[in-house]
Amino acid sequence: MGGSADSNGGKVPAEQYVWGMYAEHTTQGRHHEAQRTGVATISLALGAAVAGLIASSDSKSLNTILSAFLVVFGIFAAVFAAKQGERARMHIRIATEFRTELENTSRTKTLSEIRNLGRDAHTENWSYRTGDNRPKSAREGEDKIRLYWLFIGLNLLVAALGLILLVWSIFM
Repeated sequence: MGGSADSNGGKVPAEQYVWGMYAEHTTQGRHHEAQRTGVATISLALGAAVAGLIASSDSKSLNTILSAFLVVFGIFAAVFAAKQGERARMHIRIATEFRTELENTSRTKTLSEIRNLGRDAHTENWSYRTGDNRPKSAREGEDKIRLYWLFIGLNLLVAALGLILLVWSIFM
């Protein structure tokens, strides 16, 4: 905190620090969502551009290489989307713990304990199948298609397009 000469000896009051950590984790959650969105946009644009290039090319070897690239890139982008979705939900879960602590009048937990509560709850409840980190009991019986899977699916479609074009370029 540097050369602050306040009554706390340069230390930030605990409540102000908790607010800062809450803001930090919500910002980090948004950051991971923005990265996931950016990669999906690039993936779709790249898929369209490469498909157009393949359609206008007569080179079998170039088409094979470009198609294989699309498969690999689409799979990478899908894995990236899954990880970014998980990271976003983790930061939101940690922010929830900080918010809960702010609402709690008896501040008996340390900041590390609050962060660990959020991480532990996230680790215990995170499901790659549903893209959700609410307690398992809170999501039983839900058959929603989550945004988490739509982002993964978009990238897998690019990989599938690459696979189709790869088969086409090899056998045509």
